[in-house]
Amino acid sequence: MRWVWIGDSITEAMAEPLALGYSARGDEAFIYHNSGWSVARWLAEGAVDSTVLAARPAVVVVALGTNDTDAPQERFVRNVKELTERAKASNARVVWIGPFNSRARNDWGKAAAVAPWVDGMKLAAGLARTPDGVHFTAEGSRELAQRAATAVDTELAELLRPPKPPSRGSVVVPLVLGLVLGGAIVAGVRLSRRSR
Repeated sequence: MRWVWIGDSITEAMAEPLALGYSARGDEAFIYHNSGWSVARWLAEGAVDSTVLAARPAVVVVALGTNDTDAPQERFVRNVKELTERAKASNARVVWIGPFNSRARNDWGKAAAVAPWVDGMKLAAGLARTPDGVHFTAEGSRELAQRAATAVDTELAELLRPPKPPSRGSVVVPLVLGLVLGGAIVAGVRLSRRSR
């Protein structure tokens, strides 16, 4: 499977362990990172189009939001939606990993409901950070990469899970509701069998 990750300096620090992990399972990963870039900057620079669309991945993981500290909620959500739509233009599944430094931006992104959203604050809980309080130590970055890849796999498994079949003891009976323009409209009605 081909993966594309896009992000900032935190993604840069995770790039090597992510690439090694995907390679070990036979997948191909392209990890693009631009230090200091926000969601808005990725959009303004056209970087999503030049990286994601060119690579034609099966999955796009967006790990952004840490550098969007000055973005009000409305603009942040609008940018998240726009970046998601651009990434989906590649026919890939898109999963977001929210910022590692903002509860509010994680909540806003998740509420936008445009793609599965992994809470970056929860992923980063307890990991060693550098003195700036934003970035992670080398060990922290390796652990973050493992947690992030696992969380993304979990989100994808949920996305790809087939719908549950009808419960045992249920029967679907066709019911003709009426005719429209000479054709029958058919709907299913579920009847439950009672145990005796």
